[in-house]
Amino acid sequence: MEKNHDIDKMNERLIWLRKQNGLTQRDVANYLEITSQAVGNYEQGRNRYSIGILVSLASLYHVSLDYLVTGTETTEDTMELSRKVAALSSRVEELEAENEELRHAIQSLCNVITQIYIKK
Repeated sequence: MEKNHDIDKMNERLIWLRKQNGLTQRDVANYLEITSQAVGNYEQGRNRYSIGILVSLASLYHVSLDYLVTGTETTEDTMELSRKVAALSSRVEELEAENEELRHAIQSLCNVITQIYIKK
């Protein structure tokens, strides 16, 4: 039941985007190289969208697929933040590896000191 509600919301979003862009169903049909009737059927939920149609609509309306499907736009700020988080995560892994190397070096140094102390 929830999935139909999500599809209805997506259809409403697509109708809104079409109207916001001043386009008719015929304009969208020409862009997609399908019939106006097919566009109407998509908007009314009588046809299922293929991924190709969704990609083309996202391109036409200059929005992301995320926005078409969920209504939530992935912004440049969000993507930049994701890149920074990934870079920081990578750096943490590097530091953990360096930390492990330092532990081994300290352990080796302690062993050498212990051996020197035992010999005296």
